[in-house]
Amino acid sequence: MKTLNERTSRLQMRVTQHRRDLLERAATLTRSLTQFVLDSAEQAAVRAIEEQHVLHLTKRDSDFFVATMLNPPEPGEQLLKAAARYRDTIG
Repeated sequence: MKTLNERTSRLQMRVTQHRRDLLERAATLTRSLTQFVLDSAEQAAVRAIEEQHVLHLTKRDSDFFVATMLNPPEPGEQLLKAAARYRDTIG
């Protein structure tokens, strides 16, 4: 018996005959059409999610970030006040 996390659900879509033919042709080279489409969609989904969660910096931005992390500036007045409020509130 499948657990809740293992259950499958149906995903349907309409495609042009040209697209279906192309997908079937690619799928026959390696696996079934369903598995080909599923694997391809999953790979694309992972890439799309990773692209939204990865920060891309220019060389200049990267150098600035590293330099700031290695030599952080002294805290400003607003940060010191916020820290004092936090200590007063939290204890």
